[in-house]
Amino acid sequence: MATNTNEFEREIMFYGVVLNVQYYFEQGEDQTYDYAGSPDIAEIHKIAVGNDAQCIYELLSNHMVTQLENELINIHNDEY
Repeated sequence: MATNTNEFEREIMFYGVVLNVQYYFEQGEDQTYDYAGSPDIAEIHKIAVGNDAQCIYELLSNHMVTQLENELINIHNDEY
């Protein structure tokens, strides 16, 4: 998948299920005196259970996808 340096793929344990997630990550910008800055962004493209190729993105609620994106941001910031 790594055609862009901001695209990542990782396995993550989410609610007791191992998910294989493909996502785009963009580092936010720091705040300055005249610029409010911007937050880190994780945008999920594909979610699969384990090594299965079937995408389950559409089966998850928006709330769960947002939680997963926030978890990816936290993991990504801890590792990089």
